Amino acid sequence: SVIILVFLFGENIYISAETIVSTESELNSAISPGATIQVKADIFLSSTVYIIIGINQLTIEGNGSMIDGQRTRQCFLITSNSTVSIYDLIISNGYASEFGGGILLYDISS
Repeated sequence: SVIILVFLFGENIYISAETIVSTESELNSAISPGATIQVKADIFLSSTVYIIIGINQLTIEGNGSMIDGQRTRQCFLITSNSTVSIYDLIISNGYASEFGGGILLYDISS
């Protein structure tokens, strides 16, 4: 489900979307610039969650939930041109053959 929040500060109006997720598909669909994602259940990944170029001011609120890579995949890949804040989220059992089993911060500038 999506909750739209509207904030008024003086003459300025700010709109923020908050999405509640409990599956991998919902999590991937909710990733967008300026979004706030509320994770409400443990999610066992079948593929890496990609947060790529242009995804800025993304907030993921874990609420104590877990993202689990099942020891077979990387959990998150975040590119260098993205800004993401992750709170109260357990990132568990990520796997990568080289770097970043839980979170890989990937530099796209080179």
